[in-house]
Amino acid sequence: VGGERPYCGSWDYLDDWLSFQRSLISAFRAGTPTPADPAERLTCLLARTEATLEVGADLPLERFIRKNGLDLVDRLLLVALLSDALSPNSDGGLRMCDLTTAAGASTFEAQEIVRTRIEDCGALRTAELLESDMDVSALKRYYRLAPRMRALLVRGQKEDPLVGVNDS
Repeated sequence: VGGERPYCGSWDYLDDWLSFQRSLISAFRAGTPTPADPAERLTCLLARTEATLEVGADLPLERFIRKNGLDLVDRLLLVALLSDALSPNSDGGLRMCDLTTAAGASTFEAQEIVRTRIEDCGALRTAELLESDMDVSALKRYYRLAPRMRALLVRGQKEDPLVGVNDS
């Protein structure tokens, strides 16, 4: 697998993938150049992921991506949404401009593909993994990962929807 070293475990894998997306979105929001050669870094992330799977490690996020046949665009969108869901600094979701940046959609055509996947008929929408505040203005609308997915993608466990329901 190109000689890439495997990740040390699921958190090492998640840290690398989530920081990749965070750095792209942060640079976009700050109006600064993107980090050096994101395509090369993405290739490295994919190679390290393969090397990790080859040694038999369990990566719940990766297992979910493969089980559901997500392509690279959906992978990048899902990782960005998960990064936001786990962040204590989240604004409650990501706007479309953040998602197009996370997916590397730099042309109008690519941005429209991302918009269609998020708004209309993408794998994440079809699987009901997305939630939205449904703001009337599409530019102000926030998208977020369905909360039930966090534990599944991070630990491979389903969250009990009744935990904490009657806690005071």
